Amino acid sequence: MARELEEKLMTIERQKAAISALSAPIIKIWEGVLALPLVGVMDSTRAARVTEALLEAVVQSGSRYILLDLTGIDAVDTATANHFVKIIRAVSLLGARLIITGIAPAVAQTVVGLGVNLDQVQTLATLKDGLKACIQQMG
Repeated sequence: MARELEEKLMTIERQKAAISALSAPIIKIWEGVLALPLVGVMDSTRAARVTEALLEAVVQSGSRYILLDLTGIDAVDTATANHFVKIIRAVSLLGARLIITGIAPAVAQTVVGLGVNLDQVQTLATLKDGLKACIQQMG
């Protein structure tokens, strides 16, 4: 009985890991450009996992541009908005440039309400606009 329960718990953990990986895929668009489309609810735990995976991908790929697409995120809490700021800073420290696309009105209100300064970050309406910006900036 205990062994069966342990196996079920291990299966649940594997499923959680698989869902987590699928919910924030880091996509290599082309040489030097990664995209991270986020969908669903972003809590602090998920934001921390996404940050770690993204930073690893930036280092491994040597990418210079990161497109953080928030089209699938309808709302964020204060802690999650702060995680986005940390992602921006960390990516910058690695020598890459982060471009945020697809910010929903509710997310924009939260960010503004927190007084988060995004002056150093390029924000664009759509992922398509972000891709165009990368092409232009890469020359």
